[in-house]
Amino acid sequence: MNESTKKFVGWTLAVLPILITLFWVIIYGTDPVNDYTTSLADMASNELNGILMAVALVFFMLIIIAYVIFARSLIEDSNNPVFGTVASMIIMIFGAIQLTCGMLILAAISLYDAGDTSNGSLLFMINHEANLVSGIILGVGLIPLGRAVREAKNKLQPNLTLNIVSFGLLLAGVLNVAATFVAQEDLGFFGWIIWVIVSVIIGINLIRNK
Repeated sequence: MNESTKKFVGWTLAVLPILITLFWVIIYGTDPVNDYTTSLADMASNELNGILMAVALVFFMLIIIAYVIFARSLIEDSNNPVFGTVASMIIMIFGAIQLTCGMLILAAISLYDAGDTSNGSLLFMINHEANLVSGIILGVGLIPLGRAVREAKNKLQPNLTLNIVSFGLLLAGVLNVAATFVAQEDLGFFGWIIWVIVSVIIGINLIRNK
């Protein structure tokens, strides 16, 4: 990566995962989704949520772009590029699903505000189920990315950072996959938090290293 690209990836990963986590806590709250219509009604009751969702969607796409660039840099810097290649492809698929989910939420809010509760709730349900699938895809993408970080010739420094990032990505990936199969949202939450922490560490490392 050249310096400008490194700064873009670094600042994106250091800041935006924290912001979208805050946005999603505001939008979705902390309670699990049990009733689609009620959850959609709560979300649509605050006009700010639609704006926050649109901004979060843009931020998330920037994060996906940053991660793909990061993964591709690992491909170019590795004698065993298969892990980075697989990770970048899966992360792009994950990004496409998340973009679709975000658009579904915005459409669901719009339909609910227009009085079409039934179709709005249907879109909200589709979004919720698609998010469960995307959790698996994210997890499957993070696992080889953790290996790709370790396979790079110019490894993250110091070694403590390398170990935290590599094992953190692996753990976040495993938790995201496991959360879907065992229907434990707490596992997904911990996986998400670990991913945010690892993203921030990667971002800071890229910003500081010239």
